[in-house]
Amino acid sequence: MTEPTPELTAARATALEDAFAAIDRGSMADMPLRNDALAVEAISFRPWGLERGPALLGILVTPWCMNVMLVPPTADDPAWATLSGGEKESHGLPCGVVEFTAGAVDGFGPYLMCSLFSPVKEFADQPAARLTAQLALEDLLTPPAEEIPPPAPTARRRGDGPAPSSAGGADGLSRRSALGMARAPRGRDGGR
Repeated sequence: MTEPTPELTAARATALEDAFAAIDRGSMADMPLRNDALAVEAISFRPWGLERGPALLGILVTPWCMNVMLVPPTADDPAWATLSGGEKESHGLPCGVVEFTAGAVDGFGPYLMCSLFSPVKEFADQPAARLTAQLALEDLLTPPAEEIPPPAPTARRRGDGPAPSSAGGADGLSRRSALGMARAPRGRDGGR
């Protein structure tokens, strides 16, 4: 197994771009779902560990889709050789479990992808697509916040019964004493 170095990561991201750029110039060139304002770009690829071994994780933007990608660190990585096109695999990311679909492309080899957008007509230009990809990757790499139930409502609405009085309610607790502002008694009978 090959451990991804920064140089290897950059080279694999470039190889991924080159492979999908060839598709863009070929079979996708005249497709109506293309967004001509976009180009093929590999965004923020980084080393990532999988059960099958080292991988690279990032986002691929093309004129027809935007996908989260898991790719092997080398085109001939034996751990990825058994992957069949269309096969589904679920992988845990900090955000939760994400389902990926296997594929392969000439000049690059196998990969796992999860679609974020397809088609990508809503993006005005490459910077907008790039920013969306970076934010999506940030979300994928961020654990979900703990679910904290909202506090129970404390304000009363008209018609919900009597408002608490400062003199104290049925439980003997006044608004002032609840806030710690009640006067302390001055004797046995409260100093009165």
